[in-house]
Amino acid sequence: MTKGVIIIADNYDVYQNLALEEYLFDYAKKHSAVILFFWINERAVVIGRHQNAYIECNLTYAQEQGIKIARRKTGGGAVYHDKGNLNYSIITPRKLYDVSRSTKVIIDALKDIGIETYTDGRNDICLLLNGKKISGNAYHLDSTAAIHHGTILYNVDFFILDKVLNVPKYKLAKHGIRSVRSRVTNLKSNYPTISIGQIIQSIRKNFVREYGLVKIEEISIPQADFQSYIAIYNTEEWNIGLFRDYSISLNKQFDWGNVILCIAMNGTIPYHFSLVTDALEISGIMELESAINANLSIGKNNLYEIIKSNLKLYIKSEVIRQDLQYMVDIVYKEKIE
Repeated sequence: MTKGVIIIADNYDVYQNLALEEYLFDYAKKHSAVILFFWINERAVVIGRHQNAYIECNLTYAQEQGIKIARRKTGGGAVYHDKGNLNYSIITPRKLYDVSRSTKVIIDALKDIGIETYTDGRNDICLLLNGKKISGNAYHLDSTAAIHHGTILYNVDFFILDKVLNVPKYKLAKHGIRSVRSRVTNLKSNYPTISIGQIIQSIRKNFVREYGLVKIEEISIPQADFQSYIAIYNTEEWNIGLFRDYSISLNKQFDWGNVILCIAMNGTIPYHFSLVTDALEISGIMELESAINANLSIGKNNLYEIIKSNLKLYIKSEVIRQDLQYMVDIVYKEKIE
């Protein structure tokens, strides 16, 4: 019998909630559990694992307004959270991972309370009523567990969202629109009588039904264990990073995601390498960056060969590897040589 767990966060701190989500991911691995986690945050920008905070958001405005910057451990793009945004995480053992099933939980739950929606591409849920986006989603999996998490725009402050997020023009062009504001909508604006509580209850019911859960179990989270999870999310090094300015950068859009390749130079000597992407599922990026920068830190300057050899080691997808090599070739032909 599959073990089912449902948790609603009791705080609004984005760092606490991201840490709890990671804890639950590891719990699902150890106990083969299927977990539904609901969380709501105070104002925050949450960026994808492989994104650059300086590029994705207006850090000056965020700091002035007391908006936290947090980095999650899944891919995808930057999102704005406030108390008008409901976040859900569906965590399963790897053998039960199926995006169509976890997405069905959300689609059916909204339908049950009178909200007709449809999926747009891989990671958006839109209203059938007007075609506007009310949910964005991201995914992460390893050999034993998987997570599908997303947002539901219930009553988000779009004025602040517009101010704090730097949405790339290619994303808007892809949808044939001029601004992020014209692409998204709040559920409350379209369905004013529906509450966040109703949405939560409907998702709970559909989650239990979809995964055939007979019993929902209580779990205790030892504070000592949890502290090791939250430690990383409270650091500026993880959330924002150390590098803002790069001597060389190249931006390319591929079918699997947008990529920005950045190289910091001291005169003609490269000293830091970065790959920024909003791809949903891509492994090896952080390991690739670490390996390349480790070589640079000990004085190895033949960056082209270092990148080429490490691409083969860390990027398993041939398509992605070839696309990244194509970007490196352009950089060296047009910007370095």
